[in-house]
Amino acid sequence: MMGYNWQRLAEKSTMLASPHAGRHNLRIGNPITPKSATILPTLASAHPDPLVRHQAFRIISSLLTLTQPDLRIQLLTDLTGDSQLPQMRIAAVGLVKEAIIESISSTKPNPFASPLFLRVFGPILFRPSPPDLFSGSKELSLSSFQESSEPQRLVECLALYYILLQHDHQNLTGVHDKDVLSSVESSLLEPLRSILAKWMSHPSVSGSHMHAIMPLVSLQMGLERVDAAIAQL
Repeated sequence: MMGYNWQRLAEKSTMLASPHAGRHNLRIGNPITPKSATILPTLASAHPDPLVRHQAFRIISSLLTLTQPDLRIQLLTDLTGDSQLPQMRIAAVGLVKEAIIESISSTKPNPFASPLFLRVFGPILFRPSPPDLFSGSKELSLSSFQESSEPQRLVECLALYYILLQHDHQNLTGVHDKDVLSSVESSLLEPLRSILAKWMSHPSVSGSHMHAIMPLVSLQMGLERVDAAIAQL
């Protein structure tokens, strides 16, 4: 499905980059073909050269900005849900943030600024991966958690949730609804709060240098910001 969606994006970008695209012409060095478009996420996530990764990511961001909302949602669903490309999966949360800020600031109807946003992205972004990460029968060790990409992904997801709570003043997405708040609390915030409290109180953590536990500190700060935003609703 990801390959198909990126082929659709390439077809649209070819039209945007054509001589007839006018002032909306997408100025990139070479045309984005269906074949090359499908490897953009891989380049942005796994290429050994950081400059290539950055350029691939900016091309993805630019293309998504020029893409119709329905296809943009499909592409971002692919990117945020693909555990095989962990770095791209993390960065894609920022692309979702760009889309939602743009949408709720616009006067035009947009599926990002509607309850569809949470129906699509809520199960992907507002819960751990896998969903039972903090509550499974096998106890999660701090070391295995810190060595994974999940702490960084959850930091980005908490930041996105905070942006929604703070900026969706008209509740276009339904993020302020009681059932939504309760769902995110039970699926993400409470499990994360509980496991962080357990880890932060452990002697091996409480006596550690700040740098060693920075992933936990970042998550704790993200939780506190979200809790403060919810308290102000």
